[in-house]
Amino acid sequence: MNLVTVFSYNEGMILKMRASLERHDGNVKIRINEELIDPISFRSFWPQAHTVNNFANSGVRLMSLFPTGVNCSLKVPYSQFGEIWVGDEQYQFENLRQQVDMFIENAPDAYFSLMIHLDTRDWFLEQNPDCADTFTHLAQSATYDKWRTSAARFMCDTIDYIDENYPEKLYGIFLLAGNTCEWFTRNDNGDYNASKEKAYQQWYNDDSRALPTYEELHHTSWGILRHPHSDKSALDYWHYHNHVVADTIAYFAQIAKTHTSNTRLVGLFYGYLMECTDINQSTWSFRQIINNDDIDILFTPASYMFRKLESTSAFMVPIDSISLHEKLYFHEIDNTTHLVSDNKYAQALQAYAHVKMDNLEQTVMYSKREAALAASKGMGHWWFDMFSGWFDDHELMQEIQKIHEATSHLYRKKMQSASQVAVFVDQESYYFPVSSANLGEAIIKKQTEELNRAGFPWDNYLMDDITHSRMPHDQYHFYIFLNLLAPKPEHLEEIKRLKALGKSMLFIYTAGLITEQGFSVEAMCELIGMNVEELDYSQTVEFKAHVPFGAYSDEKHGTIYGFDRPIKPMFHVRDEQAEPIGSYEKSGKTALAAKRSAHRFDAWSGLGPVPHHVLRQLAREAGVFIYSDAGEPVYVNRNMVGYYCHAGGQRTLHMPQDCKLHELYSGETINTVGRQANLSFAKDEMKLFEIVDS
Repeated sequence: MNLVTVFSYNEGMILKMRASLERHDGNVKIRINEELIDPISFRSFWPQAHTVNNFANSGVRLMSLFPTGVNCSLKVPYSQFGEIWVGDEQYQFENLRQQVDMFIENAPDAYFSLMIHLDTRDWFLEQNPDCADTFTHLAQSATYDKWRTSAARFMCDTIDYIDENYPEKLYGIFLLAGNTCEWFTRNDNGDYNASKEKAYQQWYNDDSRALPTYEELHHTSWGILRHPHSDKSALDYWHYHNHVVADTIAYFAQIAKTHTSNTRLVGLFYGYLMECTDINQSTWSFRQIINNDDIDILFTPASYMFRKLESTSAFMVPIDSISLHEKLYFHEIDNTTHLVSDNKYAQALQAYAHVKMDNLEQTVMYSKREAALAASKGMGHWWFDMFSGWFDDHELMQEIQKIHEATSHLYRKKMQSASQVAVFVDQESYYFPVSSANLGEAIIKKQTEELNRAGFPWDNYLMDDITHSRMPHDQYHFYIFLNLLAPKPEHLEEIKRLKALGKSMLFIYTAGLITEQGFSVEAMCELIGMNVEELDYSQTVEFKAHVPFGAYSDEKHGTIYGFDRPIKPMFHVRDEQAEPIGSYEKSGKTALAAKRSAHRFDAWSGLGPVPHHVLRQLAREAGVFIYSDAGEPVYVNRNMVGYYCHAGGQRTLHMPQDCKLHELYSGETINTVGRQANLSFAKDEMKLFEIVDS
C-alpha cells in the first residue's frame, strides 16, 4: 500500500531555506544555504529560555521545535506551550509562535527542526470512532486514509506557517508518531476489529485472508523457531505489523519532501535492531527505511542497556549501515543528570531506563563517553533536556561546551573507519524465533557489550548491506554474524566469495538453519564450515558453556557464558578437524570451536553472548589490530581514539603506528613508545585523543 497525497505549496511562497547533507572525510555535516554546520543539537519537551540561551552560548546551532498537545507515557503533556492541531485544518498557531519566539530570542543564530507530532488527537478519534489511537495502536490504524490525509495536511500547513513567519529558520522536518513518538506500536495479540482485518486484507490484496489467532501468532515448529511454511500465517502477520509502519513513514516522508521542493531534511526515530529484539515493537523494517531517498536522518536514544558507569555505551542501530547509505544519525544523550535525582519524572525514568548519576564528575564522564561513541562514527549527537532542569548548572554547561568544542575539532579532521571487524544483523532472521525465548537478548543485545570490551573498533551493518557496492570489504579481516538464522541466497554467495578471499568468520547459534525450503542442518553446516548435530535434551538440558583458562580466557577459572534459560534446538560440534574452544557445562560437548585452513578460519558458538576474551583472541588470529587487552571500551577511527576506564589505574593503549596522542580535554600530549602509550586514569574517567603523526 502506498497512497500519496499531494499538497501544493502556498501560492507566492518563496523558498529561502535549503538544507542538505554533506560528507567530509568520514563525517556528515549539514549545509544550510551556504553555511556548513556540525551535527550537534539541543532538544527538550519543556524548553526553558535560560537553558536554550546556555546551549546557544556553548556553540549549539541546531534546535528542535515540538508543538503538540498529546500527553507522554508519564501522563503529562509533551509540550508546555499547548496544542496547535485542534481540528481538521484548524490550528492554534499562536501556541507555536510563542515557542518559536522564545527560541529566537534566546538563540538568534539557531536553525530549527520541526518535530511534527502526527498522532491522532482526541477530536479526531471522536469524529472517527473506527480509528484506533495511533499513539498506542499505530499498526492497527496506519492505513486509515482519513488520518493519513489529515495529519499530512497538518504537517504541510505547519511548515508553511513557519516558512511564512520565520523564513530561513527551518532546516528539518522530523516525523513523530506511535508510542513514545518513536513509531512503536502495541501488539494486539488477538484484539482485532473489522477495520484492522480489512486493512490486513488490503495489504495482501486478498479479501479472504483472516488475521491469525493468538495461538497461530506464537506457534513454533522446532523449539523456539518458526518454520517458513508451517508458520507462514504468523510470519506474514509479523511482516505486516512492521512493514505497514514503514510504509506509513514513507508516505509522510514523501509528502514532506515534495511539499518543500526537496529543500528540507527529513528524519525520524527508527531502526532499533540492536536494542528492541522483541517482535512487538514494529522497528524491523530498517532496510526499507535506509533505502528510502526521502529520509535523510535517523536518531535513537543512547542504548538503555549500557548506560551504567561500569558499562560501555552503545548504539541502538546498525550505525554503519546509516553511513553506508549516506544518511546522518543523531545520538540522543538524554540520561538524567546528577541535578535531577529528586525530580519525580527523572525518578520514573531511572526506574526502568535511565541511570542515576551521583555528582558532576559522573554526569560529565558519562556524557563524554556518549559523545565519543558518536564522534568515532563521524555522526552527530543531541543533548536532550527532557523535562527541563537536566543541565541547569554553570559548571555542567562549561563541561558541555568543552565536549562541544572537542567534538567540533574532530569534525574538522578525517574520521574514516579504522575498523577491521564487520558485525552483521539480519532483518529477516528476527522473525523466526518466538519472542518469549529471549534469544535476541543474548546474541544481539548482550553481545554488543562483549564486542565493546574486546579491544578493537567494529563496524555494524544490516546483513543485506554485505552485497552493497560501497561495502569496504578490503578493510575487514574478521566477520561476525550475530543472528543469521535465515540467510538469503545472495548472502550465502557473498560469504562464500569472502571466504575464498581469506576472510575469517564467526557464526552464532543456528546460523544458516532456515532455508527457503525449511529447516536444514546440512545447510547450517555448510555455512558455518563445520559439522554439528543437535543436542539430545532427553539426556541433559544445556544453556551454559565454559571456556577454560588459557588463550581464549584470561579469567583464573575460565569464563562461563550462555543463555538465561533453556531453549531448543541446541547444537554441538562433531568435527574432528575443528578445534574445541568451549564446552557445554554438563555434557562436555563442544559448544564453541574454530576450524582453520591455511589463511583463515571459521568459528561457531552454539550460544551467546560470546565473551570478549574469546572475541579478542579470534580477532587477533584473524589479523585484527588490538588496541587494548583490558576489557574496557575504546572508541576509534583513523584520527581519534577514546578510552573509558571505570576502575581507574594504569592502562596500556596499543597503536598501529608511531604517533602522538593529543588529549582534547586536558591538552596533554603523549608520545607512544614502541607503538604503545601508558595512560593513567582516575575512576570513571573518559579520555579523548586526537591522533597526531610523529
